[in-house]
Amino acid sequence: MEQFSTKFDISSNKATMIRNIFSLFLFFALALTQVVAQNLLLSDSKGPIANNATIQVWGDSGYFNIIYSYVSITNSSGTAMDVLVKKTEVSVIPGTENVFCWGTCYLPTTFVSTTSVNISAGTTDTLSFAGEYKPMGISGTTTVRYTFFNQANLNDSVAVYVVYNAGTAAIEKAPVIVDFSNAFPNPASSVVNFNYELQSIGSAELIITDLLGSEISRTILQNEKNKLSIDVSSFNPGVYFYSLRVDGKPYFTRKLIVRR
Repeated sequence: MEQFSTKFDISSNKATMIRNIFSLFLFFALALTQVVAQNLLLSDSKGPIANNATIQVWGDSGYFNIIYSYVSITNSSGTAMDVLVKKTEVSVIPGTENVFCWGTCYLPTTFVSTTSVNISAGTTDTLSFAGEYKPMGISGTTTVRYTFFNQANLNDSVAVYVVYNAGTAAIEKAPVIVDFSNAFPNPASSVVNFNYELQSIGSAELIITDLLGSEISRTILQNEKNKLSIDVSSFNPGVYFYSLRVDGKPYFTRKLIVRR
């Protein structure tokens, strides 16, 4: 009986050890899944963009010209996500300038967005991001890497390399002017105003949406220097977003608060 008891204890200890090893393996497997999870996806007008892929954009190298890149960001997870953007200058021609917009447009010296953009679960943000490259009259290529990452989990990220190709323009274009003020007053109760100047663009419109992305107002803007006033007295109190689209592309998105 004593010999049987000893054998039973050894077998029991071995089974316990196997269970502990399996549990430890499962724990690390789940932890690794959390670390390498990639819930952000990129796309453009041509379709999906693989992580760390390179896309090409072209434009004239005229002094007043701006070459734009546009990327859509999808949150494929089951929860909303606050997303930030990091700019990395991989190869830049001296004398040129590049900036990016992420909800708001930043200075050339900004390399990480100071505010995040909230992307709801399973939705795609097509308005918030734009890359802008100013050749300043210099022909050649500049490469910039844009990394989009979850503010709550820095490992959950996706990136794209954008190559800006600036060529010699046959005829120097007239300067493009897009100067648009912030909303005032903000918060607003009855009327919200904007001062703007638009020159040498094809079309422009100001769109106001609610927190769910539903369009509340759309105003067509002309190439001119003017003041725009929009009646918000019928809006429910809350947070809204106003977006400027130039030639069919998002230029910026900013916040508007309506109070009573």
